[in-house]
Amino acid sequence: MKFIYKKNGAIEARVVHMSPGWVEDGQYLCGREVGDTTHKTFLKYKISEYIDGSEKELIDPFPEPPPKPSEFKHKPTEVLFTGFASARKDELIDIALNKGMHVPKNVTTGLRYLCVGSNAGHAKVGKARSQNVLILQEKQFLLMLETGEIPELNLGF
Repeated sequence: MKFIYKKNGAIEARVVHMSPGWVEDGQYLCGREVGDTTHKTFLKYKISEYIDGSEKELIDPFPEPPPKPSEFKHKPTEVLFTGFASARKDELIDIALNKGMHVPKNVTTGLRYLCVGSNAGHAKVGKARSQNVLILQEKQFLLMLETGEIPELNLGF
């Protein structure tokens, strides 16, 4: 899979092994880059161009980017926190509620963001991904609230 990827303002050509381990997962393209042994997660909406017809291998090569919190005028944005110590999770829930967000107890059909801590379970993350929920780490979630922009992802899931 060859593509042009926009990351932190830079435009880079990427080559991801088709097998083993390559997977298309909603908003994400996951796999190992040629010459690298670590798994990487790419946001498909940051891919500006596929090379050599690679897009034909995908179900949805050009999805719309996930909405920013400011784009939800009629209904509060839903965010779920998982994998955090209880006290920190309570702090993050308070921050989200003060920003006008809704915090459900589980992955719901209206969920937009899953904020994951170091002990996040793969089942909850997998269910969220299957629903095209954007998965953020704590630092990225807080930066999103501060700037209104969705930060670059670097997830090991």
